[in-house]
Amino acid sequence: MDKFSEFQELLDEMMTPELLDAMEKMQEAMEEMDPQKLLDALENFEFDMEAFEEQIDRFIDMFELALAEQKMDEVIKRLEKMMEEQAAIVEELAQNENLDLTALASRERRQEESFKALEQAMDEATTAMEKLSQDASEQLSDLADSELTETTSSDLNEARNEMQSQNQSGANLSAGEATGGLQEMLEIAQDIQSDFQEDTVDEMLRRFLALIRNLLFISQSQEKLVVETQ
Repeated sequence: MDKFSEFQELLDEMMTPELLDAMEKMQEAMEEMDPQKLLDALENFEFDMEAFEEQIDRFIDMFELALAEQKMDEVIKRLEKMMEEQAAIVEELAQNENLDLTALASRERRQEESFKALEQAMDEATTAMEKLSQDASEQLSDLADSELTETTSSDLNEARNEMQSQNQSGANLSAGEATGGLQEMLEIAQDIQSDFQEDTVDEMLRRFLALIRNLLFISQSQEKLVVETQ
């Protein structure tokens, strides 16, 4: 199940029957204009809302973690897709002599555009991970600013220029170098993703268990309060 669907279910669970009941009673008291009922309902509602706000804070932390994981997944998927396409371009260059390289040049231009989108995704993932794993965030930032990334971008551009000039041997060389650069970037990104998961999985589990314990405590406290006031 998608993480965000799981969080939606968790949020639904946080809207406890006790909280909904307190909201309904306060609404009824307001409609009846009964000062004592309104005071009682407000006290119960404030108790529920304070506890609810504490859970919301923890929920936001978990949501930020899921968002960071999603951003890092996007970086990996973009690199994998670019690798697959670049390998196909290189294979076509190697297997066919005297190609009309115009169509391949268009494909390589799309690769350049994809690379720009990849760089944007890397920046977004770096920001999303910063509060959760400083080490992983810095690693990804270093990759984005690295000579490897700059050289790979340059190789893609050079390959397209060679194709537009109908220079098949030059295109093959530059396209192959771009493939190697993308492969190396992918391996580094996968290592960063692994480090990020190791840094955060224990923390996420700790937060989740704490959230569940607090939700159970709120529910039990409300049940006890109902019994005592009967």
